[in-house]
Amino acid sequence: MICGVGNGTSCRQLFKDYQILAVTSLYVPEVICCIKNYKLLLEQNVHVHDYDTREKKGFTCFAV
Repeated sequence: MICGVGNGTSCRQLFKDYQILAVTSLYVPEVICCIKNYKLLLEQNVHVHDYDTREKKGFTCFAV
């Protein structure tokens, strides 16, 4: 709408031309910053219990 292109036009090149990040490209650095800022409240699941699970390398948050 802003660039005056049709509905069927791919926005990939427009994002590059206007140096705009897609929503998914914004999400990853935001999650990394969140983990960095709250790392003291996170603990790996492997430290929470002794049994082996698929999510053992995931994180558990102890704050509400």
